[in-house]
Amino acid sequence: MRGLSVAEQGLRFIWDCFVKYQGTWAYLLLGALAVVLVLLYRKKEAAFLFLWYPLVLLLTVFNPFLMNRIIVKMDFESEFYRFFWLVPLPFLLAYILVESGVRLKKGWKRAVLLLAVGGLVLFWNRASLRQLATVSIPKNVYKVEDDLLAVSELIHRDSTEEEPKVAFPLEYNLQARQYDPSLHLTIERNKMLFWLGINTAGSYTDENVSYRYQSDIMDVIYGGQNTDPVTLRIALNRTRTDYLVAYKKNDIHETILAAGCEAIGETSDAVVYLTLFGKNHKE
Repeated sequence: MRGLSVAEQGLRFIWDCFVKYQGTWAYLLLGALAVVLVLLYRKKEAAFLFLWYPLVLLLTVFNPFLMNRIIVKMDFESEFYRFFWLVPLPFLLAYILVESGVRLKKGWKRAVLLLAVGGLVLFWNRASLRQLATVSIPKNVYKVEDDLLAVSELIHRDSTEEEPKVAFPLEYNLQARQYDPSLHLTIERNKMLFWLGINTAGSYTDENVSYRYQSDIMDVIYGGQNTDPVTLRIALNRTRTDYLVAYKKNDIHETILAAGCEAIGETSDAVVYLTLFGKNHKE
């Protein structure tokens, strides 16, 4: 995972990855308690799924004496977290909660159990809940930014192409294909993640021509940098970008205009530009 390596963590690498992936070690503690309860309940089907299967995982992919060398040799320190998808921890905890509730005969005991578990979940996830409180949920049926709908409409109204290529701001870039797959994205997901400092999906240098041109565009519409307009114009041409979308709040519009782009419309949050390549493409 990002920021962790076998060289620095040593035998703690897998454990540290798990804690960082989960955000807390508390669920592992609950998992250990659940395993004890599985042993006490003596259900053969549950024992096979929640005891023998995890034991095989512990002896193989989660065995640091076996895996550390393999991780380094195959260079997947950044991707190791995907092995945690094999852990049946959510199912184990759900099973134990239901099984324990069934074994409690009195209703008030079940209520206490549910309140205790709910309280622990809320306590351990309080940081996530604070972030959730700040999220604005779109009211449209597509569940994307309302402004993105207006941007898409502007582009299709102006474009003579059925599938124009568009350089979107960060948030729109993540949502555009969900709403309108006819819009081709200039900024590729993996290159976007790397530009943001996340190298789990790949790493690139300026020797990678495709990344270099996309990076020049991201520097402007993501980073808010007023780079050389010529550099931006070349990047838009080489990536064959028809439209560029930029937030109004970013002070980059003079640079975009100087790069040969023309504003064709605006929404409440963004300005939509037809690039020089897009102009020539229409002609």
